[in-house]
Amino acid sequence: MHEGGYWRPIRLGGGPLGIEDLVFAFTVGAAAWLCAAGPYRKLAAPGHIVTGQAVTRLLLWGAASSAAAFGLWRAGVDCMSATLAPAFLLLAALLARRAQLWPLAITGPAVFVPLYVVVVRVQLAVWPDYLLQWSRGGPWSGMVFGMPAGEIAWAAAFAAVWPVAIASAAGMELNPAKLLPLALMEEPGR
Repeated sequence: MHEGGYWRPIRLGGGPLGIEDLVFAFTVGAAAWLCAAGPYRKLAAPGHIVTGQAVTRLLLWGAASSAAAFGLWRAGVDCMSATLAPAFLLLAALLARRAQLWPLAITGPAVFVPLYVVVVRVQLAVWPDYLLQWSRGGPWSGMVFGMPAGEIAWAAAFAAVWPVAIASAAGMELNPAKLLPLALMEEPGR
């Protein structure tokens, strides 16, 4: 969906998918989770997590969001907007299901987006022609912080949705009475 309309990546081997896609997916998934959940001491998973159930939930939510994005794109919505709209609908549905996970939807973008901007800016400094892989002229091609605006919008949406989806799928709990960031919870002198 994004190939050509949003960007034209050059991959090892020249195929439609590359090892870069797998590395990117794992890296941003782990980073977004750590950025959202890392600051909180009281994020707990019940001892009875059923991994198959969590994976099934994630696959179903991902399939529904992907189908909605594809449908919007086929209806003429630009690919990035078609990706972002279902992401925010999924986030709303997940928070309606598990409202106590809202801090993850705030902390994720607040911490991940600056990290993502720095990483992409370093990549652009090392490989200036990397910027040529993004399509010019689309609605998300305007430059913000020296990179396409779509990258920042995507990073914010992903960092809001992914941690909430993981925590919701795995049945994790956030205790609202114990949501102080780690730095505020440390005992003096430690």
